[in-house]
Amino acid sequence: VVGKDEHPTVTNWSPDLVVDALARRMGIPLPGRPQPSASLSIRRPPSICPGCPFKAASLAIQSLKHRNKLDLVFGDIGCSTLLHFQGSLDLNLCMGASESMRQGFVLGDSSKASRVVSLIGDSSECHSGMDATRNALFRNIPGVKIVLDNRAIGMTGAQPSPTSRLPGSKPYDLAAS
Repeated sequence: VVGKDEHPTVTNWSPDLVVDALARRMGIPLPGRPQPSASLSIRRPPSICPGCPFKAASLAIQSLKHRNKLDLVFGDIGCSTLLHFQGSLDLNLCMGASESMRQGFVLGDSSKASRVVSLIGDSSECHSGMDATRNALFRNIPGVKIVLDNRAIGMTGAQPSPTSRLPGSKPYDLAAS
């Protein structure tokens, strides 16, 4: 096993790292850069966009936790990850993992099935969450999976997904199917 090289060719390059590396290589002295003032950096966690329905889901989850009706919330990547900063998400792993983690937890202690939920965004559900949904149904694993839909695909560039509303189309109605 070899650790990271002192001057790796593959890394996370920031503009400052590039300028420093080029200046050293070319022998150009760089003037000192001003450091951002601590008073100028506002420290706040990332948050849900104003008006997003995920905020309502977060408040409902917080209420259930406060009333001791919910123990754990398993999450997924995407906008729903931001619910962690509102105290509404306990565990988060990768895209599509929320329901798989919930199922594993419930299989380990079935008495907790009604006290845990999994959260996933609608696009993540289409991308990689449906396998876990199918597994829960096939294996008859009890519990609740919440698919959050904010009518947007912002995290990955707004490309269409199976849940996208195309211009002129009717919304898909789960109750009608």
